[in-house]
Amino acid sequence: MLKESCFAHKSVAVLLASDSPATASRLEQGLGDTAMLVRHGLDPAGICACVRDESPDIVLLDFQNEDGDPSGSKAAAAASALQEACPDVPLAAVCCYRQPHSAVAALRAGVREVADLDDAHGLPLLIQRLTDIGGPRRRRSEDKRRSSVLLMGARPGMGVSTLAVHMASLWQERLMRNRSPGVRSGSPAPAAAEDLPLRDRTGILDLGMPVGDCLLYLGLASDFHFVDAVRGIQRLDDTLLRSALAHDGHGVSVLAWPRDVQQISEVSYTDSLRLYERLKEHFGLLLVDVGGFSNPQFVAAMAQSADSALVVADQSVGSLISLAEVLRDLGRNGMTTDRVGLVLNRYDERYGMSASQVEQRFGTPLTATLPDRALQLRSSMNQGMLLHAQARRDPYVRAVERLIDSLAMEPGQDPKAGQGWWKGWRR
Repeated sequence: MLKESCFAHKSVAVLLASDSPATASRLEQGLGDTAMLVRHGLDPAGICACVRDESPDIVLLDFQNEDGDPSGSKAAAAASALQEACPDVPLAAVCCYRQPHSAVAALRAGVREVADLDDAHGLPLLIQRLTDIGGPRRRRSEDKRRSSVLLMGARPGMGVSTLAVHMASLWQERLMRNRSPGVRSGSPAPAAAEDLPLRDRTGILDLGMPVGDCLLYLGLASDFHFVDAVRGIQRLDDTLLRSALAHDGHGVSVLAWPRDVQQISEVSYTDSLRLYERLKEHFGLLLVDVGGFSNPQFVAAMAQSADSALVVADQSVGSLISLAEVLRDLGRNGMTTDRVGLVLNRYDERYGMSASQVEQRFGTPLTATLPDRALQLRSSMNQGMLLHAQARRDPYVRAVERLIDSLAMEPGQDPKAGQGWWKGWRR
């Protein structure tokens, strides 16, 4: 039987990380009916587990010097652990301004909001402000569909970015049809794209090489890039993302690497994965293009977190050899081949190995074959259009639509209700 949260019936849930029952008692009196308060000790691992289990809206960290810890090191360690493991939870420090070193310790630990325990009137206002900024976390998590697809390439030049932009655009049409069920496929959008909330948008995380191909294919440019987003992760919300990201006319949003690839080394592996998790919470669907990106550990970590992971290859000898290496690298980093779907691009049985032979040879499920339509794709994209805008019934477009269908991700549908290998991927 699942445990019911301590906060299940409260509108605002506050978790206090403190070893002092007296502090909890004073805060409870100060909060009154504003929120429900639950206390947990300052053990970093324990407080992170409590946040994951109970989903509080706000966490308060006790930085007061009441236990011989003048530097606030225990609270600082808990703050660091929470910022790493639960970056979306609003944090505030509990201090006494009569002891200014406690507020300084909180600021040094990266906790920017400070509650003065002696200010009985200010505490409810702080709780209200943090709730308005973050929104009730439990409601937010319930609203998220958290659908994500990772697209890898066996080697550069496999057409991953081309596939990503077509999948994103076609998926965006489905999101729009879900808003207006009477709209037929290919019809104009029923609402202005700029007015769409992010939950009704498809996002592309354009992390492939060369840099910015998805932006290019959608006719977009942006000065706001992945490294900027990592640096400002604490401030990322729907408003910032809607204003900072590049969006096409149908509502597809794109975040790419910076043009200066040397900047990539300025952000850590862990922070990059935190940003990935944060973006998944905001979009109706997040497509990640890592075609040509050569960091197996990072790619495998993203693949394990994604709802589905696909590797794109073709029937050439070089591609198939590279496919074996990619699958081997994923396996070394904890990703088994039965959880990776195979997409064969530019497929034609006359080229040699059939799709079923490739599937049997490499032991990874065949998800889709995309026909060789290089001429048609290049022609339409040289005119600044995706292929489905020019030839709705082209075999490539129909194959991409079947690929989306195979992932069983109709808007609002639980992916676990899908067919085939998708059903077994949900963890």
